[in-house]
Parts: sequence; C-alpha cells; structure tokens
Amino acid sequence: MSPRALWISVLCLLLYGTAWGKLWNAESFPNPNVEPDRCGRSGRKSSSICDPDSMISSTVRDTVDGIVNNLHEGKRGFKLGPCGSGYDGYQVGVALMRSADVKSGDRDLEFGRLARAILDKWGVGSQACNNGVLFLVSFEDRYMYIATGKGAAERLTNSRIDSIVGSTRKLLRQKDDDKAILFAVQSIAESLSKEPTWVDSLWQFASNLFFFAIVGGGFLFTGMLMVQSWKKSRRVKDVRGKLKKIQDERDKSRDVPNFSSPSCPICLEDFTEEPQVERLKKQSLRCGHTFHSGCIEDWLRTSARQTCPICQQNAFGDSPTERKDGSQGQNGDSTVAGAYPVHFRLRRLHYLYPDVVAQTHVDGWLRDPYCDFVGEYDALLARSQNHNGRNGSSSSYSFGGGSSSGGGGGGGGW
Repeated sequence: MSPRALWISVLCLLLYGTAWGKLWNAESFPNPNVEPDRCGRSGRKSSSICDPDSMISSTVRDTVDGIVNNLHEGKRGFKLGPCGSGYDGYQVGVALMRSADVKSGDRDLEFGRLARAILDKWGVGSQACNNGVLFLVSFEDRYMYIATGKGAAERLTNSRIDSIVGSTRKLLRQKDDDKAILFAVQSIAESLSKEPTWVDSLWQFASNLFFFAIVGGGFLFTGMLMVQSWKKSRRVKDVRGKLKKIQDERDKSRDVPNFSSPSCPICLEDFTEEPQVERLKKQSLRCGHTFHSGCIEDWLRTSARQTCPICQQNAFGDSPTERKDGSQGQNGDSTVAGAYPVHFRLRRLHYLYPDVVAQTHVDGWLRDPYCDFVGEYDALLARSQNHNGRNGSSSSYSFGGGSSSGGGGGGGGW
C-alpha cells in the first residue's frame, strides 16, 4: 500500500471513530429546523426529525416527516387540538442518537431532563399552549423517552405514553428499528387526535394528586421548619436578654450596697410595683430571698422539703435559721441574703430554655461566674452553627417556540 493510500485509510478510520463515539447532549445535538443537513435531512429547508447518526433509513425519516406534518395541519384523520381561545395543530419532534451524554444513576430522570431540554431548545409546539412532544431514542443506551408540553399532556397522558413505550420496546428488542420508530410516531400522532378516556383521566388525576401531595408536603415541611427556626430565634433573643439582665444584676450586687434584685429567681421575670394578679406579688422568705408569690408556692408544693430553692434554708419558721455560710437571715432583708444568686439563675435559664441553653453552656458560665455571659453564649452558638412561525409543506417544517413547561412524560429501556 502506498503512503498516500495509508494516510487516507488512517484519516477515514479517525473520522469514522469520531462519529461513532459521539456522545450527544442538548447543547451539541442539532436542530432539524436550523441544521437539517447535520440531522440527515439533506436537501430540505427544515424537518421534524434529527438522525445525525443514521440510525434509521431515509425512507422512514421521510415518512415520519409526513406523519408529523399531517398531524400539525389536521389532515388524513388527525385533528387539531384546543389552544388558547381556538385550535392549533400539535407538533412532534423526533431526536434519534447513537449514544447520549447523561449521568449514571436514575436513567428515567436523566433521559427525561435531556428530552425536555431538547424540546425547549427546538421550541416544539405553539408558544400559546405548549402543545409540543419530543420523542427521544438513544440506541446504544437502549432507552427512549417521550416528553410533552402542557397542551399536549392533556391528550398524550402518562398512561398512553406508558402504553406506547411498552409496545415500541418489543419492536426494538426485535432489532426492527425502522418499524419501531414509525410505530411510535404514528401512535403519538393518533393519541394526540383522540380525546382522553375516563381511564386516562383517572390516571392523570391520580398522577396530579400525587404530585400536588408531594409538593404540598414539601411546602408544609418547609413552612414548619421556618416556623420552628423563627421560634428558636425568638427564644435565643429572650435568652440573650435574660443573660444580659443576670450579668447586669450580678455586677450591681457587687457595687451597690443593699442591692435588691428586681426580678424573680425562679421565672426570671421582673417584679411589678402593684401587680393585679395575686401570683405576681412579691413574697420574701425568712432567709431574705424574694420571689413571685405564685412561683415560690408552686416550687414548695412540688418540693420534698420546705426550704428556699437558693440557699436551702427553712422557708417558713418562727425563728431565724442559720445559713451554710454562718450568717442569719431575716424576713425581707435582701442584704442578709448573701451574694447575688448567679448560679441558681443560670441553672433556671437552662430549665426554662433547654432547646437553646445546653448544660454545657451553664457549666462554662459556672466555671467563671464573672465572665461575659452574653459574649460566651454568642461564641458557643457560632461554634455550634459552624458544625452543623411555521410552514405547512412536507419539505419544510418549523417548530412554534413551545416548551416543556407544565408538561409530563415517561420513558423506559429495552
């Protein structure tokens, strides 16, 4: 073999290998309305079918174009469909490829995305009602998918799509690709010309009900999460306010002689001058610690011992009782009550707000009761969050700018 003939052979092999190994995606796959030559439709101004890898015969491609044109024009037994305030012909695009560039995993999901992307790119169907259909077949992947716009989905229901895919699958398994594609396109056209049966309507209703249930459940779950997050943010805000109050009162108790806390150690709410409710009146124990009347009554009612929750001294006695620190308390004497009860109030904060104040927070504050409570709390929260127009002739066919919006679809392998 001469060197020239050898180079020609190598070049042909390279070109053949490149064409054979082409993986198509929505961006690279040609549009038969714009590039009919690349779609195997040489000599035509436009077409409804794109077969760049020559997967079926040119005769079948011509027949497919004829069926699609007749459907669009409402000829040869095909009927126009409702579109807006009038009627318009359905449009069908056919995309045939040797192999598709799709991700591994859920094949129905991936080929559905590819089919809808090609439908949108080509603009199959009328813009007024999105009555287009895209029939996609990837032969080496052994998968097909039928995607519909909203207007086409009213007649080409999911149950009809499943039936067409099932019958086409049998023909493809028999290696009769021409017959399979012709059957599928003819079946799609006939389905678009028929009113849906009650079985189709029931199937579509069930599908829509399931879809809305999933979407509604998603919105409900998202709403619940948002409400929960809002409530938690409110509780965090409350905790920061109470921490600031505890911190301020702690500092005042060190600097102000005879300091008397303006809030109840149990509920951490402020005392009022003249409360209208009996439970909100101030009540001091013999040790000198003061609480809301209702708070201390509830505490003593559920406690095994009738003692002050802060200093553990006898709550009601006829004589002063000796404290653990050796001092004696007198009724209502806040100065004798000892140091400001920081530890007790911090523990109460954990009891009242367990979802936003952890025991580890309290342990950290108790190790250094004169630290910046609010600053430490914000730092701990931050660390926690860080983890966590158309032509009617058979020689020219133009799509109408439709999309897959609001449509359906289905597919399957063989």
